Amino acid sequence: MSDPKLFPRQRAILREIARFTNERGFPPTLRELAMVLNVRSANGIRQQILALERKGYLRRDARKPRSIALTSPEEERTIPVLGLVAAGSPIDVSEGDHGRLELGPSLGITNPRCFAVQVEGESMIGEHIVQGDYVVLDPGVEPRNGHVVAVSVDGAVTLKTYHPVTGGVELVPANPRMKAIQIRTGAVHDAHVLGVAVALVRRMGTA
Repeated sequence: MSDPKLFPRQRAILREIARFTNERGFPPTLRELAMVLNVRSANGIRQQILALERKGYLRRDARKPRSIALTSPEEERTIPVLGLVAAGSPIDVSEGDHGRLELGPSLGITNPRCFAVQVEGESMIGEHIVQGDYVVLDPGVEPRNGHVVAVSVDGAVTLKTYHPVTGGVELVPANPRMKAIQIRTGAVHDAHVLGVAVALVRRMGTA
């Protein structure tokens, strides 16, 4: 972040709050911030937090230990990219560090557990999801009929439209050339929904 109104220590605090919240699902305490940033006392962090509140980068409830919330979308909205997901036949999600994806504030992503996957294949072109797109998934949303979901099937991951049917679930592609995947209740398949698609991010030159 390059905002001239912020001192280096304040930028470091914002980055650490964003990292801690994204990884754990709740914000750090003042004492935890002081430990990570090698500040001798929580009081030193408290003064910086008050300054960031006045500048509009934070909001908090002083009566609660874990109430710090970022208001700056530049610091708050990055999510991890977990790898590739198949818009076609299920594939293994590639392992390793795939970086983080920056999200604009207009997307309205609020769940810190959200993550992104990059699309490989053409089975979801009818939903305007094409190869190279990043799909933002929310594991906290209950899948419903018609939702686009990422599903792990026997350890491989695919992106399809979710349709409950009698005796199970049908994962339907948005491409008439592709076949649906049937998941029957009580079948030997190890299948579970990883997250419901809540946003699509397309970088210039990928479509």
